[in-house]
Amino acid sequence: MKTTFLTVLLILGLIIFGMAKKKPKVITLSNGLKYIAYIHHDTLPKVQIDDVIAYHLILKNNLDSLIFDTHQEFGVQQLNVEKSIFSGDLNAGIQLMAKNDSFCFLIKTDSLYGSFMPHFAFPHKYMKFYVTLLDFMPKEKWKEKEIRNAAKQAELDDSLLHNYFAQSNKNPSSAEFGLYYLLKE
Repeated sequence: MKTTFLTVLLILGLIIFGMAKKKPKVITLSNGLKYIAYIHHDTLPKVQIDDVIAYHLILKNNLDSLIFDTHQEFGVQQLNVEKSIFSGDLNAGIQLMAKNDSFCFLIKTDSLYGSFMPHFAFPHKYMKFYVTLLDFMPKEKWKEKEIRNAAKQAELDDSLLHNYFAQSNKNPSSAEFGLYYLLKE
């Protein structure tokens, strides 16, 4: 019994160790785009041109120096997906993704920056774009969603203002476009 348990434990350890040592596979497409799919939902709908995406991005150069991370600096970003500007650009890569996918795109610095190479990038190398796709939808639906969210926020803001006025015994005047104001006596 003890030997069987140790054998199973040893086999499990070898499998886990083997998996840990595997390097992610870099895939190169015919358009020159190189990417690594860390999380890939192959059967789910993919992003299309003119969709709006919500995503997080970590940008690193070829030396793995962190340029920025939206998780820490900018929050969730939005982008309208467009036709590719150059062969193997980020727009082409994003169209491979489904909701909740996580990819790393390796994009050539010369194609990305041309003759305007920033100090953190190097000619004839690449930048690493780690993209996590949180959501996407057609532009029209995205606009409708934004309008609904803005209306909900306006209702919440108005409610909070009225609660504040009631608690502080203030009776402000209001303008037709939603501005409240108090006249100093």
